[in-house]
Amino acid sequence: MRWVCVFAVFILMTPISSVAALSTKGVISCSNSNLESLPSNWSLSDQSCLRVDLGVLSQGESLFFEISADSEIDILLFPSNTVSIYQNEQTYRMDSVWVSDSVFESFSGEGEWHWNVPSDRDPTRWYLVIDNLAHPQDSGEGAQG
Repeated sequence: MRWVCVFAVFILMTPISSVAALSTKGVISCSNSNLESLPSNWSLSDQSCLRVDLGVLSQGESLFFEISADSEIDILLFPSNTVSIYQNEQTYRMDSVWVSDSVFESFSGEGEWHWNVPSDRDPTRWYLVIDNLAHPQDSGEGAQG
């Protein structure tokens, strides 16, 4: 009788695990860096991304970015509490997830930005993501690598 119970449980679990496998999303693995270890010049290969830890910043603090790209990239800024949404391939094109005023999708060429930490935030760790990936949550938008 014990074998029958185990076998029945196995059959019941099989459809559940295959349905779960269909709904799993990938995890974006970016190379990690921070402002202190980031070289002045670096290259980002096709189908890769870089996540730069900007540190804990307070409202009103300013950062200066200078980026030169010879192919399209996405430049994204996330507070620490939402960068995992992006990296877990969840829908991230929402004001509650990213700072839409600070997002530049499909950027190529040269650009300079002076970015101020939003005034509605307590001191927060921030991440700059330079994305050269095509992934499902792009929905065909942004740089596709």
